[in-house]
Amino acid sequence: MAGNSLALVVDSDLDSLTLTTEIVKFCGCCVLTATTSQNALQLAIAHQPALILLELMLPEVDGITLTMQLRQSMSCPIIAVTSLPRFLFQAKALAAGCNDFIEKPVVVETLETTIFRFLNISSSASLWE
Repeated sequence: MAGNSLALVVDSDLDSLTLTTEIVKFCGCCVLTATTSQNALQLAIAHQPALILLELMLPEVDGITLTMQLRQSMSCPIIAVTSLPRFLFQAKALAAGCNDFIEKPVVVETLETTIFRFLNISSSASLWE
């Protein structure tokens, strides 16, 4: 498991936030959540998470801009987990500083594998087992 690594999940859609949070918890991480870019930036700076999962469609400040702001002071992996289409936004997200891009609806196994890969841990269980 993730050895209680801290993850920050950022999504303004509460259903998506809840689903992603549960998957991240199952992977063994402690989780902080945010529904706005401002709150996410404050939490990230204060708690220095090992991993950030970020919806790009956020109110006020979008996820691309938030990623650039986060990259000014942190180097942890940032994974875009978004409803936005890959063919339009993946290159922008990666150029802004995201390490990976996952399109919603989320395939649980894909998200698990990505979390394990970026936290450099092997998966000992899966939600599908």
